[in-house]
Amino acid sequence: MSIKMKIDTNSPIPLYYQLSESLREKIIMNLYKPGDLIPSESELIRDSGLSRGTVRQALQILTQEGLVERHPGRGTFVSYPKIEQNANRVMGFYTNTILESGKVPSTEIIEIKEFSAPKLIRSKLQLSEGESIVFIKRLRKSDDIHLAIESSYFISEVGQKLLKEDLLGSIYEILQKKYDYIIQRSENTIEASVADSETENILDIETNSLIFVIHRLVYFSSGKPFEYSEDIIRADRIRFSIEDNYQDDKIKLKFKPTLL
Repeated sequence: MSIKMKIDTNSPIPLYYQLSESLREKIIMNLYKPGDLIPSESELIRDSGLSRGTVRQALQILTQEGLVERHPGRGTFVSYPKIEQNANRVMGFYTNTILESGKVPSTEIIEIKEFSAPKLIRSKLQLSEGESIVFIKRLRKSDDIHLAIESSYFISEVGQKLLKEDLLGSIYEILQKKYDYIIQRSENTIEASVADSETENILDIETNSLIFVIHRLVYFSSGKPFEYSEDIIRADRIRFSIEDNYQDDKIKLKFKPTLL
């Protein structure tokens, strides 16, 4: 869809900024909707009368703002609004975050199995050699959009209970409301990465798409860890925010940046 751009060459406002404002206005007014292909560079040059360099500057502004996404060989598309997630509250974030954003959460079970815990998982969950764990892998959706893959390892005591349950909703809600467990805290790390082929297929995303990987270790009030998970989240649909309260005498840093 081509829409005439209004550019005033006599205005002191830079031409690239005028073009970016014109496109931004059309996105906000839903003349270009999320997922829509906006005019190509050549079409914008024709419709605005501006140079290719000026058009590219305007598109770069919109890209940096997250309003559009540029895909080489395919064009520039209007971005879908990102779901805001408080990075200080990662544990059990999914269901509440989706509901608070006004969207409908849903879940698809990918895999459930029980096996002897490998060394890495034993060390995380403080298990002895030979102890079993229950592995649950789920695809989490938002309005039927594939949003995240949750891969969770539970100690046997918890996992055996979960094997009897409908796991299409919140697992933490089941554990707390039905089995009276008290979930106290979690330790989390968030990393940026690039999706592998399996992740691309499950999340229905393009090759080399960016993802967030959250490693989470969750504890009961007894101080015993009961779950270790590795969650993969689409970086094009969720962004994390961090709030610091500088008024406090002691600032608690929930996430500390680590230089690798």
